[in-house]
Amino acid sequence: MDRISLRGGSWETDDFGSGNDVVLFSNVLHGPTSMAAMKLKKAFDSLESGGLLAIQEFALNDNKTEPQLPALFNVMVGAYSKRELIEQITQAGFINANVVIENEQIGCTWITASKP
Repeated sequence: MDRISLRGGSWETDDFGSGNDVVLFSNVLHGPTSMAAMKLKKAFDSLESGGLLAIQEFALNDNKTEPQLPALFNVMVGAYSKRELIEQITQAGFINANVVIENEQIGCTWITASKP
């Protein structure tokens, strides 16, 4: 575990530390009620220059109608389209945000970005 460290806390009240090389968000940035902007800002502030942001999320198409699982998730909890999520990432200061892999059958999307 000398290469990976975990940090306990609440994203609502605590920062994400400093000097991080990577921040991973997995299914915690779904829709406007997820406080995505705040979480992304804390991630940005915690990363070293060149640090990697990795996001795994249910993400919709730009019309917010597909894939089916994220669309159903959107009805229950809320979900961003890929475009909306990339806009949130860019607004937080990250660069090179893009979808690196997606599986429309299960609605899984991976997006990465980096801190300048």
